[in-house]
Amino acid sequence: MTELASGSTVSQLLSFNAQLVGAAQMRDFYFDPHTKHYTGMQNVLKGWCARIRWADKVLHSDFFHTAAGQPVYLECADNYQDMRERFAALRPRFRQAVGLPADAVVTCVIDRGIFSQDVFAQAVAAPDYHLITWEKNFKPGPGDPKKPSGQYVLERTRNHAQDKRIYRFEYLDQDWAKNPKMRQLIVRATNPQERTVEVGVLTDDRQRAASEIIYLMFNRWTQENDFKHLDEHFGINQITSYASVAYERLKDQVQQKQVKSGAYKALEQKAAQLKSQLSKLLLSQHQHPRKSVQRTERIAALTKDLAQAQQDQAKTQKEVSRLEVLIEQQMVRLDTRNKRLLDSLKLIARNAFYQALQPFKSAYNNYRDDHELFRNLTQADGVLSESADQVEAYLLPTVNYPPALEKIVSGLLKEINGKDPKIPDGSGRRLRLHLGRKTGLQIAIVP
Repeated sequence: MTELASGSTVSQLLSFNAQLVGAAQMRDFYFDPHTKHYTGMQNVLKGWCARIRWADKVLHSDFFHTAAGQPVYLECADNYQDMRERFAALRPRFRQAVGLPADAVVTCVIDRGIFSQDVFAQAVAAPDYHLITWEKNFKPGPGDPKKPSGQYVLERTRNHAQDKRIYRFEYLDQDWAKNPKMRQLIVRATNPQERTVEVGVLTDDRQRAASEIIYLMFNRWTQENDFKHLDEHFGINQITSYASVAYERLKDQVQQKQVKSGAYKALEQKAAQLKSQLSKLLLSQHQHPRKSVQRTERIAALTKDLAQAQQDQAKTQKEVSRLEVLIEQQMVRLDTRNKRLLDSLKLIARNAFYQALQPFKSAYNNYRDDHELFRNLTQADGVLSESADQVEAYLLPTVNYPPALEKIVSGLLKEINGKDPKIPDGSGRRLRLHLGRKTGLQIAIVP
C-alpha cells in the first residue's frame, strides 16, 4: 500500500472522484479542516480540537466540498502551518486535481477560522477566486439602519419533499468599515420558530447577488453534516498508519517560519501581568486618593518589577526558527500517505453511494431513515444463481419491508436491471438483482 500511496495513485483517484460528481463544471466550494484527536504516544504538534474543546495532539484533514455537499479533495496536515497558510497552498493543487479550467473563477466559502486581514487582501487581489466567510466577533451596532437593502425568503425541505420550512432574511449591503475593499452583509435571519439572529458576512465579490452569498454561507452545514456521515459510515476519522517522520528529515520540505521564542513570550506574559496589576492599583489610587502606605509600596515594587521585565525582554532574542525548535524538541509529523490513499477511496465510495441513493430517496420520500434503509439494502446478504450468460442475485435484507416499501425497492432493482449491468470479471455476463425473502428453516421429525 505504501508504494501505491507514494506514486500518482492518489492524484488519479481524486481526479476520478471529481469526475464522478462533475466538479470541474462547478464554481462554488466549501473548505474546512476535519480535525482528528491523536491519542498516541508520538511527539506530534498540538492544535485546537473542537471535539474535545481544547488544544492537544491533532491531525488535520483539509477538505473541499461542492455546494451540494460532495467531498472532492483532501490533504492531511499537522499544525505546523495554520489553516490560513494551508488554504493558500492548497488552492492550486485542488484546482489541478478537480480539473478546473485555468480561467475559472471559483468561490470558496469558509468558516471564521480563515478570518484575517492578510487573507482578505489576498482574496481582493486574486483573479481566480472569491472568498465568503462569517465576520468574526460581529456585534450589531446601534447605528445599523433599520431599513434593509433587501430581503428574501428561503424554502427548505425537512422530513419529506412536501414538508417545507420557511426562513426569512433581511440584509444590509455595504462596504466593511474595517476594510472598505471588502463587502459586508449584515444579515437578520428568522427561522420557522420566529427566532432571529443577526450576523455579519464578508466577501470580496462585488458582483454576486446578496441572496446567493447569504445562501452559500448559511448552507455551510452541508459540509459539517457530511463530516459526520464520513466518520460514521466510511471511517474517515481513522488514522490508518502510525508511521511518522522526524522534523529533522523535513528540513528541505517545509517552509521556514520565524516565531516568538519561548523565553520572549514568557517575559512578554510576565510584563502584561505586571501592567494589569499596576493599572488596577493606579486606578484605585485615583478613585481613593487618601494615602495608603501599603498601596504606595506595592505600586513602587510593581513599577520596579515591570521596568526589569521590560529590560530583560529587550535583551532576549524575540524570534527563532520554528523548524529548529521542533528539531531540538524531537517532534515528528505523522506519515499520512497511506491515510490519504484510503481516504480518497472512501470519498469515491461515499459519492457513489449517494448517487445510487438518489432514485430511492426520491421514490421513498422520507428523509428520516432513507439513508439507513438504503445502506441496509447495499449491505444485504444474498443468494447467487449463475448461468453461462448471467448471474442472478437475490438480496436478503435484515429488515422485513412493508408492502409499500417492498414495491419501491423492487422498482429500484428493476430500474438497475434495465441499465444492463455486467459482472466485473471480464466475462461479459449480465447481473440481475432481485428482492428475496428469508423464509427460515423447516424442521421435520421422521419416525
